[in-house]
Amino acid sequence: MPCDHPISVHGVQGYSGGGRQLVDVMEGRGGEHRLAGRYRAYALELVHKHQPEMQGYSGLARMPLFTPAVGAWRQGQLVEIPLHSWTLPQHPTAGDLHAVLAARYQGQRFIRVMPFAPGRPPAEMVLAPEALAGTNLMELFVFENRSEGHVLLVARMDNLGKGASGAAAQNLDIMLGLECGRSYKLRTEPDLGITPVALSASRPATGSAAAAPHRHRAWRRRRA
Repeated sequence: MPCDHPISVHGVQGYSGGGRQLVDVMEGRGGEHRLAGRYRAYALELVHKHQPEMQGYSGLARMPLFTPAVGAWRQGQLVEIPLHSWTLPQHPTAGDLHAVLAARYQGQRFIRVMPFAPGRPPAEMVLAPEALAGTNLMELFVFENRSEGHVLLVARMDNLGKGASGAAAQNLDIMLGLECGRSYKLRTEPDLGITPVALSASRPATGSAAAAPHRHRAWRRRRA
């Protein structure tokens, strides 16, 4: 891919990516946050703090267009890159792109390049962003509409795992020569006994800190 090729990236992640204030609102411990709700698109001025690193690590000559969003699940993320294959040199097919990814990540313990069915992805297939919650795994998918030359690259991961702290801990272990089969498993909503208030019809959209002080303390102890 030419370094000056225009690239767009869409990412949607669980509300834990919004920091402690958003987590407290979504889990009923009071406060307000502009991203609290079932689904919120943001950074609509098309400027985001992660764009410079996306440009730097990808080698792109121009800043990618990035459109992030946050949803009402605690952990889990989908990152999507749409491509028009006819705009790329030599017009690669989705199968060509899948083969490149498969060769690059062959043998990697935490990155899985998922199977590709040329020309016929199952119409009923859907991707749940939270499917890898609690893990340090990443799944890479390639989808296509061959007749239109449309290709979609998708990465699925836990935004707190491979998307953040899991990868950070793994990188520290690699640098220190300590990686020895660790799983880097994280706790998830069922582990923590959490139900986001945005998904519970029996609870208000926000609540006071006094509403569940014991649960908050237990949650913090288990994270320590």
